Amino acid sequence: MPSVIGACFDGRLAYIYIWLSKKHRVVYVGQTNGTEGTLGRAAQHVTIRGTFRQRFEEVVGLQLEAIDDLILLSFPLPFEPEFTGIESSFREGVEFLVQQGLLDARSNLTPMYRVISTVRPTAQASLKRVQTCADDIVKQFVVAYATLTPLPPIY
Repeated sequence: MPSVIGACFDGRLAYIYIWLSKKHRVVYVGQTNGTEGTLGRAAQHVTIRGTFRQRFEEVVGLQLEAIDDLILLSFPLPFEPEFTGIESSFREGVEFLVQQGLLDARSNLTPMYRVISTVRPTAQASLKRVQTCADDIVKQFVVAYATLTPLPPIY
């Protein structure tokens, strides 16, 4: 299952993360090995120059602050140097395959969504262990998607 916030900034692990808005039917996939984990990367994504913010506002046509149903899922990658190290090709391989898997899965999910992130394939995407990581994340996402409902805002 996706990790809860308490386990998404371990400082040693790498993560695949998925931003989701069911109301606006968008999904954004990313990866990080930053010491602040998914939480630190999320903060970067919502800045004025953050890639998630820019892609969301470009595709949806609304400012990110207007969205009240954002959900951030975090999936830890194996604690192995290929995934946690500075070189990013293994993480990007998983990220690419997760994005492709979510594109394939979307027609079977309600509401159907658009994948608004972009990622380039890497040679490591052809490795069995990278494919296994990506497949596990896509399966967990599909199971979680049906039950994910944001809490109503408190004013």
